[in-house]
Amino acid sequence: MKQMKRWIITFLLGLVAFLGLGTTVDARSLVVDKYDIEANILENGDVQFFETITFQSDGAYNGVFYNLDYSGFGKPTDVNAYLETSEGRLLMNQENSGKKGTYQLTDSGSKIQFKVFFPFSNSKLKVTFQYTIPKLITNYLDTAELNRKVVGQEWEIDQHNITVKVNIPGTASRETLRAWGHGAGQNGDVKIADDYRSVTLTAPENKSGDFVEVHMLFPQTLTHVNTNVKNEKAFDRIVAEEEKLINDEKNLKNTGFFGMIVGWVLLVLNMIYAFATGFFANRNRLAKVQHIPDHLYELPEDITPAVMNQAVYGKTDMTDFSATVMDLVRKKVLKLSDTEPYTITLVDDTKEMLRHEKLALHLLFEVVGGGSTTIELEQVKKYAKNHSTTYYNECQKWMGAVDTAAEKYRVTRFGKDEPQGRSGFPGCLLVIIGALTIGAAFLTKNLNYLLWTVGGVLLVIGPLTLIGTGIFANRRSLEGELRYRKWQAFKQMLKDLSPMKRIEDLPSIQLWDHFLVYAISLGVAEHVIKVLKKLIPDQLPNSVFYSTQNGTIYYPVSDFNSTFTSSYNTANSSVNGSSNSGGFGGGFSGGSSGGSGGGSGGGGF
Repeated sequence: MKQMKRWIITFLLGLVAFLGLGTTVDARSLVVDKYDIEANILENGDVQFFETITFQSDGAYNGVFYNLDYSGFGKPTDVNAYLETSEGRLLMNQENSGKKGTYQLTDSGSKIQFKVFFPFSNSKLKVTFQYTIPKLITNYLDTAELNRKVVGQEWEIDQHNITVKVNIPGTASRETLRAWGHGAGQNGDVKIADDYRSVTLTAPENKSGDFVEVHMLFPQTLTHVNTNVKNEKAFDRIVAEEEKLINDEKNLKNTGFFGMIVGWVLLVLNMIYAFATGFFANRNRLAKVQHIPDHLYELPEDITPAVMNQAVYGKTDMTDFSATVMDLVRKKVLKLSDTEPYTITLVDDTKEMLRHEKLALHLLFEVVGGGSTTIELEQVKKYAKNHSTTYYNECQKWMGAVDTAAEKYRVTRFGKDEPQGRSGFPGCLLVIIGALTIGAAFLTKNLNYLLWTVGGVLLVIGPLTLIGTGIFANRRSLEGELRYRKWQAFKQMLKDLSPMKRIEDLPSIQLWDHFLVYAISLGVAEHVIKVLKKLIPDQLPNSVFYSTQNGTIYYPVSDFNSTFTSSYNTANSSVNGSSNSGGFGGGFSGGSSGGSGGGSGGGGF
């Protein structure tokens, strides 16, 4: 498990480094800061365009390009490119030299590419593209139509602050001049001028891949010399089609809003259900466990300190190795010196021992000591530094043996068919309902609804529901809970031990010797030793850890913990590495009315 965690951490760090490198390699970016389009409808049905585009760069660019899609129509005429400066609009030369202030034209038969050569860095570049598309207007018997994606879908960059003004060649009326907008995330607005001579579309933003489309109807008499004529009436049909788009979009939004509300109600009910079948069911289950007093003055069970820490608390580290060594001293398998240099001596290896205890002896005397029966603590540090891989692998082997020995004692080990106080079904419902609710919020086309729904599901409802289900909680069996509470009470007794405690209430020194090795794994050994020296000084000579030279109990907890932990960390770092590291105006509607020009777009180079 620990190895897997290290691999995951290494992968994530590598991913971050890779993404950071990618950012460094191509740190530049480009957006359209302002996009102004003026379209003049001519009496012959041609439409003259002036597209004034302000590019904002972060980084250096050699220039910009713009692709004009004229598929389905004749080749554009009056094609020019201008540079907008503080001195006014300057016509650029069309040539293939690539010189600063020039532009290049490439015609593929359905697209014209403007390529403007004008290096700029961390600044703005404002250019205007002029062109006229012939016969873009379609005349009918009762109206004339303009249907054009004035901002195409092939832009490589986002565009901001978009304004499109379409001028008609005369005056219309409220009934004969209609206009609709599509695209731009449906965040645009359409306004018909009070004099009914123009229509203005605005949009705060248009994402790369989206479009801005204008669809207009105006009197056909204003383009009476247009030769692109269809001998049919179309006004009522086109208005009805646009109204259908609007109504369909409205119905879709209403459906999405209703679905979102229903989804939220179901998510809350599912969360309550999760707590009822998970969290509270677990509390009711644990209420059956026998009451344990706050302090327990006896060992809850006869297992080694290292096995206890893994089985009850789910962790094993080199502090438990220290506890194992000191437990072997208590069992008189090992002997400690009480003066520097501190030594550990193997005095009896014939006693019955568990595998992790044998591996501890193997690590100390066979691996570090090279077959000697006595080693100094400093030898451990030196060996870990000089033979890091071997030392690390031996420590891992010891931890694995502890993990194996703890398996049958784990407090999380449930009996067959024993209820666990978990409920996975609400978790499954969370995924399904959450996805449907987010989908419904998306249908509303309201960014605030979408953001609040996504945030609420992922950051509030989702986590609370999962907490309620308990599927990721470290549940303990009823027997495991009883044992856990006993060890907690035992630990609390050690933590609350005070010199003011009545001596007659305390166990004998022999029991304290036994308690002390568990106190190491529980992290309270030094406190216990300090109190015992004041509380029962006359009993200390009977301790297995008593030092005749020092005249008191000798228990080098800090030295042992420091030596074994630092040695393991040194080896671990060496082996695994370390890191510091209706058409009368209004909002845009959904879909598209099929306007031309969808392939237009641009970017920088």
